[in-house]
Amino acid sequence: MNSPESGHDYSVMIIDTLSAFAELRKGWNDLLVQSKANTIFLTWEWLYTWSQCFLGAKRTLFILAIYERQELVGLAPWCIRQGRYCGLSLRTIEFLGTPETGSDYLDVLCKPRRERAIAQVLYRFLFCDVPSRWDRLTLSDMPAESLFLLHFSEECHARGKQVEREMGSFCPRVKLPESWDRYLAQWPSVRRRQYLREVRILTSNGNLRYRSARGGDSEHLLPPFLKLYAKRWTLAPRDAEFLTALAVRVAKKGWLQIDLLEADSRAFGGIMHLSYEGTLFCYRMAFDRSYKTGVHVSLGSVLVGLVLESAIEQRYVAYDFLKGSEEYKFKWSDSGRSSVNLVTYQPRALIVLSLAAQSCRRIAKILRR
Repeated sequence: MNSPESGHDYSVMIIDTLSAFAELRKGWNDLLVQSKANTIFLTWEWLYTWSQCFLGAKRTLFILAIYERQELVGLAPWCIRQGRYCGLSLRTIEFLGTPETGSDYLDVLCKPRRERAIAQVLYRFLFCDVPSRWDRLTLSDMPAESLFLLHFSEECHARGKQVEREMGSFCPRVKLPESWDRYLAQWPSVRRRQYLREVRILTSNGNLRYRSARGGDSEHLLPPFLKLYAKRWTLAPRDAEFLTALAVRVAKKGWLQIDLLEADSRAFGGIMHLSYEGTLFCYRMAFDRSYKTGVHVSLGSVLVGLVLESAIEQRYVAYDFLKGSEEYKFKWSDSGRSSVNLVTYQPRALIVLSLAAQSCRRIAKILRR
């Protein structure tokens, strides 16, 4: 297909089988590290493992690979979900990696300075070349600063397409200084004394042990963490399958880190971290509420503090709590990243009528209040 930019030739290839997805491995990650969207949630390893575990009859691959002549310059990591909305059967394009596994910072991979061209190519491909394959496009949790999001939205508006944009989630983050003492110095003195007191209380217990393992070593701590997590939260079989398969796949890359607090050879607190490009992501956390210290101590506060101290020693530049409005995240963070959800539809009569009916129902509810 011809590019909207003069002098450039672009083509789009649909990747709709796992075997074809597997063949993209090297090219995928090579493009990712060049892209402004570079995050662990968009790596081939994360999305391929997710696809193996969660795709099925009602959700199929719809990855779009964009080539400039023979060079891979863009990737839309999407799938098509079959479902119902407002009484209609709809085929929805959405990101791989969601909603299961809680992926953040999802985006379209673009070679630098190709974001506008790729947005225009994908718009034309979706609305002109394959309009019969989908009904709704729902892109959730895209970084608010995404250049692809900006240019794709502009292209939709320029072509007269209705686009819904709403605020997505917020991911609290903390920028890590050069030393733990410098980080502690930023705290109010009362909070600093309280934290150090709680650490002393716990570490004075000879049975207590803080363990941290990364890469291949983390595989040994994964089973006790999953057991702890399943005791506190619901852990679906496919979630456990995904995490176990991911741990094996990224063992040599050092992307997985498990941190545990143990006493009497039993884990009572733990965090599963993702390590990528200088940032440590707090992916999952769990504590055994039946564990009693004998004194009032915040186990979560102590564990997060120990993790941050270790992260600073390892020269991480940031710690990301990922999406969520839990109070403890904002207690530790000093910044954050916002995301945006984008939705657009095919201009079909039944879809328009259904959406109009839905709007009327919303208005009626407001008037009845």
